[in-house]
Amino acid sequence: MVPDPELSKGERQLLGELVSCPAGSVNASVSRARALAGRPRIVLMDEPFDALDPITRDALARSFRRLHDTLDLTTVMVTHDVNEALLLGDRIGVMRNGELVGLGAPPDLLDASADSYARQLLEMPRRQAERVARKFDAHPLAHG
Repeated sequence: MVPDPELSKGERQLLGELVSCPAGSVNASVSRARALAGRPRIVLMDEPFDALDPITRDALARSFRRLHDTLDLTTVMVTHDVNEALLLGDRIGVMRNGELVGLGAPPDLLDASADSYARQLLEMPRRQAERVARKFDAHPLAHG
């Protein structure tokens, strides 16, 4: 697949990062290239990074976000990873039992007036990070 010739050098570089990332099968890399090379206005993604190790997942997600911003894409992404939703999403829809219970920017979903399930879900990464930090604080040698 040859990228759109109108892509800038930086856009082609970002697309190359997504394609060359050692994530999953060759088919997955080809699919990522095919999906983005034609400069779509809307990209639909279903658990795009779920089968990746955390380091690769983070690198690929950051590359996608840069490309998303550079190409001014509209992206609809399904994920069960709250961290991923918070890091990549401008707006988040929260589903519970097949029903949309929250939709908005992350700060709005953390507002006291937001649905309690949506609020608890989006607070989870902070609570988990605090527990991890306490574990590191209990073992000073883990810092260095």
